[in-house]
Amino acid sequence: MKAGAVLSRLWRQYILRYKMDLLALAPVLVLVAGASASYAWILKFATDSIQSRDLTLISLIPIAVIVIVGLRAAGMWGQAVMTQALALKILRDLQSAMFAKLMSVDFARFAREDVGRLVSRFTNDITIVGYALVRAAQTSLRDSLTLIGSIAMMFYLDWVLAG
Repeated sequence: MKAGAVLSRLWRQYILRYKMDLLALAPVLVLVAGASASYAWILKFATDSIQSRDLTLISLIPIAVIVIVGLRAAGMWGQAVMTQALALKILRDLQSAMFAKLMSVDFARFAREDVGRLVSRFTNDITIVGYALVRAAQTSLRDSLTLIGSIAMMFYLDWVLAG
């Protein structure tokens, strides 16, 4: 079976049933990406404040940095918790399906397999799928949103240099 077909089946049968969890995760990913992209705005704000020699604006820089970093940290924590919870739900469903399939296997084939090897294969497969689910949500989704947000921030701050 090809990787695309396996991923499509995983998405349809196991991930898509948790639409509400995915919808709850989306704003957290946007928050993390937005906070990451706003670092450029903080740098522009800091350099503009220093150039204008306005002490009141300069004193706001550390506050802005703390707020943005705090928002990003809270978002990353929320994302980690929500992603792990979603991955555990999906893995629970996968394990149940794997064990149900195992119970319908021909007894002669089942008797040929070592129990330890079978349990090891189940455990390793679930661990790899769980790791892939968590990493996919964290890297592909969050980092893609961060890239989009950073490019948008570049155009917002200086569209001539961004283009």
